[in-house]
Amino acid sequence: MFPKSEEVIELAKEKWRYDQIRFGNPKLAEIEPEYEELLESGYITMAINELMYSEKRKYAEWLENTEELEMVHEIPFDIEEALKTGFCILGNKGTGKTNLAKWLVKKLIDHGVAVYVLDSSQAWLSNSPISEHITVQPYGTQHFQWQPKPLVFDLSLLNIRDKIRFTNLFCRTLLQGHIQGYINDWEFVVFEEAHLIFPSGSLRGLKRYGDAVAFATVGRNYKLSFGFITQFPANVDKLLVKLTVQRYLFQTWEPNDIRYMRRLLGKHAEELKSLEVGECVYQAKGEIKKVVFPEYGA
Repeated sequence: MFPKSEEVIELAKEKWRYDQIRFGNPKLAEIEPEYEELLESGYITMAINELMYSEKRKYAEWLENTEELEMVHEIPFDIEEALKTGFCILGNKGTGKTNLAKWLVKKLIDHGVAVYVLDSSQAWLSNSPISEHITVQPYGTQHFQWQPKPLVFDLSLLNIRDKIRFTNLFCRTLLQGHIQGYINDWEFVVFEEAHLIFPSGSLRGLKRYGDAVAFATVGRNYKLSFGFITQFPANVDKLLVKLTVQRYLFQTWEPNDIRYMRRLLGKHAEELKSLEVGECVYQAKGEIKKVVFPEYGA
């Protein structure tokens, strides 16, 4: 079946915007590309091919495969890949997401990486691999000075607008420091409750989210990377998920989340409904595994 024209144009625009962001031109992602530009640059053809291939793949083996996922009891984590492309952790509240993130962060710290956590939930103030934290106040003027070392910024007292403002300022400060050569070692930022900072469409809303978007899209060119955690997978920006290669998908029942997860896992997305606390599905570079680690449960 030939895809509908509106589906082709929408996917072509998404690919065009994603490439602008990926190639370090986030401001261009706000511009609405003309059909002729999409056609001449090959995005229409790419979209048609992808949609037609997707239609064929609906009944392809990997979507129809009913075999159980390989189960492993060791958490897969490629540190070098995380520094290049980050990681994301998606799933319901109370399933072990933050505890897994703490384990990943400890691995990064052991590798010599300075990790900063922007925490809106206070989940990183206890049982954390990072002992030091700063509570950001919702009033007055605060000046922060810190060394490149693991640190938690507690944003729980801020309203959403101020959380976005602080995150933009923090990301701009780090990015400028690396661009100007003040810091030459890897630094890593973890965004807890990332749907507040990168809601759907935020990578195109550069007036409000510009500095955080620039950090996420071009930071890796300057030894900056990120991970993010959210309990609302369908509400976080899809381009942000695409930027990450290592994904840890926890239990979810929400229909919109399951529909979105099918784009990542095919029929295996249905298995997310039956995961227990301390279980997740790991996806990276076409590899899919079921990971069981009850000691890191909620």
